[in-house]
Amino acid sequence: MEAIMKKRLGVVVGRFHVPMLHEGHRHVIDTAYTQSDHVIICIGDTGGYPTPRNPLTYEARRAMVHEVYPDATVVMIRDQWNATVWSRLLDRIITANGGDCAERVLLFGSRDSFLAQYNGIYQTVAVDAVVAPSGTGIRQMIADGVYSGAGLERAGQILYQMTRPPLVYAAVGVAIVDSSRRRVLLNALERDDDHARFIEVPVMFTDTSLVDVIVQYVNDSMHTNVRRVPTIVGSAFVDDPRYKGSDDTVMMTLFYMTLDSDVLQCDRYRWVDISALPYTLVDEQKTLGYMLLTHLNADV
Repeated sequence: MEAIMKKRLGVVVGRFHVPMLHEGHRHVIDTAYTQSDHVIICIGDTGGYPTPRNPLTYEARRAMVHEVYPDATVVMIRDQWNATVWSRLLDRIITANGGDCAERVLLFGSRDSFLAQYNGIYQTVAVDAVVAPSGTGIRQMIADGVYSGAGLERAGQILYQMTRPPLVYAAVGVAIVDSSRRRVLLNALERDDDHARFIEVPVMFTDTSLVDVIVQYVNDSMHTNVRRVPTIVGSAFVDDPRYKGSDDTVMMTLFYMTLDSDVLQCDRYRWVDISALPYTLVDEQKTLGYMLLTHLNADV
C-alpha cells in the first residue's frame, strides 16, 4: 500500500471470460493507466463452479490479466445480492488496496460495464467504447470451432464448458431451531440486510457420514459440543445465484437440529422468528423454508 500512497489510483472491474483480453478490455485498462499512477483490476466472480456463461476460474483470469499488465493489482470481487451491497464491497476493496491513501480514485468503465450498477463513494469515468467483439461473441466462436486466436489453453476450458451437458450440484443446509421452536438461526447476508439463508454445510466427496459432518460443522462454527442427531427435512432445487443464467443448478438437502440457544455462540448468524421465515429467507430457499415449517408443525 505504501507504494501508492498519495498517488492517483485507477480502478477497472470486469469478468474477462475470454482466452485473451480483447481490444475493448485493453482500451479501458490503458485509459485507466494514462490517468493513474497505479491500477487495480477487480475480477468479478460468482463463487461457484465454472459454467458456460462463466467458464474460467478466477485464477485463470488473474493470470491472463497479469500477462498483459504485470504491475497491476488484481483482486477478486464476489457477486452480491444487489447493487448496493456489491457497491459497498467494491468500496471496501478499493479502500483496502490504497483508496484511503490516494489523492484521487477514479473508476473506469465502458460498454456493458459495472458503471450502471455502481452507487458507491468513488468517482466514475465512462470510457468511449471501441469496436471490439464481445466476450459472449468470442465464447460462441470457440463453441462453433472458428476461434484461432491466442490463449488456446483457456480457449479449451471455454470450449469444454460451452459444450458439456448441464450439471446438478449437491448442497447441504442446516436449520438450527431453538428449544421453544419459535426461532431459527440463519446466516445473514449483511448485517443491515433484511434477508438471510440457511446455514450451508461444506461437504467433501470423501466424507462417509453426512450426519457426522453436520454435527461437527455446527460444533466448530458455533463453539459448542453437542451430539444431537440432525433430522432431515427434505430436498429441493434452488435457483442458486452462483449459477444465474446457466442451465446448471443446485439440489439442496435441508436438515434441522433443535438446540438450546444458550449453548451457542453465534455472532456469525442471527435468530429469526419462525413466523417470519418465509419473508426473511432469500427467494431461492423459500421452498425449503415452507418444508421446514410443515415438518416442525407435524412434529408438534
